[in-house]
Amino acid sequence: TWREITVPKDLVSSSNKIVSLSKLGISVTSENAKLLVKYLSDVENMNDDDIPVQLSSSKLGWINGGFLPYSTDILFDGDMRFKQVYESVREHGNWKIWQNHIVQLRRRGRVEVKFMLAASFASVLVSILGALPFIVDLWGETEGGKTVSLMVAASVWANPDESAYIGDFKTTEVALEAKADMLNHLPMMLDDTSKTSSRVRDNFEGVVYDLCSGKGKSRSNKELGMNRENRWKNVILTNGERPLNSYVSQGGAINRILEVECKDNVFADPQETADVVKKNYGLAGKRFVEAVQKLGKEEIHRIQKDFQKQIHDDEAMQKQSIALSVLLTADKIATEYLFHDKQ
Repeated sequence: TWREITVPKDLVSSSNKIVSLSKLGISVTSENAKLLVKYLSDVENMNDDDIPVQLSSSKLGWINGGFLPYSTDILFDGDMRFKQVYESVREHGNWKIWQNHIVQLRRRGRVEVKFMLAASFASVLVSILGALPFIVDLWGETEGGKTVSLMVAASVWANPDESAYIGDFKTTEVALEAKADMLNHLPMMLDDTSKTSSRVRDNFEGVVYDLCSGKGKSRSNKELGMNRENRWKNVILTNGERPLNSYVSQGGAINRILEVECKDNVFADPQETADVVKKNYGLAGKRFVEAVQKLGKEEIHRIQKDFQKQIHDDEAMQKQSIALSVLLTADKIATEYLFHDKQ
C-alpha cells in the first residue's frame, strides 16, 4: 500500500543520511542511495511549478491564526522523536461520556481535580494573554489520586495513557526543552518529581527555572552557527510526594509555582475515572479552542484583568496573581462553554 511520510529536506539530499529511511520500510541501501538522491532531486526540479505550497510547523498550538493539530491546512513536520506525543493529541471516544463524568467529578467539590483541569485549559491562554509559563504542582504523601488527576487533565487534549502524552523527569534537560518547544502552547505534563534522572536531579532548580522562563539555552552547531532557540508558552503540570518548592530556593522560580496539596480520596472510584478518560479523550480541547476563538482576545483579556484585580493583594506575589488569574480565566470559559455546571 502507499504510505506517506514527511522528512526534512537535508535527509533526502544526502546519500549518507537517506539510508536511515530504510528503517521506515523504504528500499534504500548504501548501494543505491546516490541514485535515489538524484532521482528525488530530478522529480522535484521537473515538477517545480506544479508542487503546491504547504504550510507546516514543528510546533503545536497557535500557528498563523489557526491551532495545530486542529487546523487541517497546516501540516506537522516535527521531530520524529515526538511522533508518539503528536499522535496522542487526537479525538477519541464519546464527548457526552467524558463530559458527564467530569461534571460529576467537579460536583464533588474537590479542588485538586478542578485546579488541574483549569491548568490544562489555561495552557493555551498563556500566549494570548502575554503571560509567562508557570507550573502547577499537585503534591501529597498518600495514594490520594495524584496520577489520576494528571490523567484527567491530560485527557482534555490527548491520550492520558502512560507512555503516550504524559512524560516524567527521567530524561535530560535538552530533551525536556525540545519537548516543551514542540508542545509550544499545549500543557506539558510530568509525572512524579521524585523520579528524576541524575542529570536533572543535579540541577533540578535550574531545570524548573528554565521551564518557567519559556526559553531554552542558546547552543551552537557543528558549523559554529547558532541552532534555533527552543521557545514555549504553556503551563507545566507536575505531581510528587513533596512540594516542588522543597527542591527550589530561587525566588524567581518559586513565584511561578502554584501548589495544590492532594488530600485523601480525591476520587470515589479512581479506577473508573482512569478507565473513562483512557477510552474518551481529546474531545474537550478542540471545543475549548473554538470557544476561545469565538470570544476573541479582547474579551479574554478583560476577563483575566478582572480576576487579577480581585486576587491582587499586597502580600501575594505579582507573578503568582497573574498565573492564578490566567487559570481562573480558563476555568470560567470551560465552565460556561463546556460544562454548563456553574462550578
